[in-house]
Amino acid sequence: MVKLAFPLLPAINQDELVKQQFFQGLKPDNQIEVRRIGLETPIPGLIKKLEEIERYSAQQILGTIPQQPSYQASSESISSAEIEKLNNKIASLQAQLAQLAQVHPQNNEALEKMFICAVCLGMPPDAPRDLTSLDNYINDELIRRLGIANANYAKLFKQMVNVVKR
Repeated sequence: MVKLAFPLLPAINQDELVKQQFFQGLKPDNQIEVRRIGLETPIPGLIKKLEEIERYSAQQILGTIPQQPSYQASSESISSAEIEKLNNKIASLQAQLAQLAQVHPQNNEALEKMFICAVCLGMPPDAPRDLTSLDNYINDELIRRLGIANANYAKLFKQMVNVVKR
C-alpha cells in the first residue's frame, strides 16, 4: 500500500513509514516489547517474537504453561536441611514480594503509564526508566513542544495582523 500511495518516496523511507504505522498500531504493552526487542529488527522478526510473547501471556492467563524440563541432580547430594533452608528462603522472598506488590500497585501502574507517555513523546529506548527520569523527560518535551506551538501562534498572529492592515 505504501508503494502505491507514495511511489516517488525512496524505498528506505517507504520501509520506515511501514514500520512507523506498524508500531503505532500495536497495543502499548507490545510497543514496549518491540522497544525491548529492538526497533531495528525487521517487521517479520518482530511479528514472530510478538506472537511468542502473546502466546506465552495467553498460556499464563489460562494456566496452561507447559512444564519446564526437569534437571538431573548432580553427583553431589544436597541434604534435607539445605533444601528446607532454601524452601524457607523462597517462601520469605515470596512473602516480601507479595507485600511490596500490595503496597505499591498504583505506583507500578503509574510508572508504566508514564513510560508509555514518554515513548509516545519520542523518548529513546535506552533512556533511564525511573520515575524522576520519566518525569523530567515528559516535562521537558511538553515544554519544548509548547514553546514551538507558542512561536507558531505568534507568527500566525503577526500574519493575521498584516492581512487586516492591508
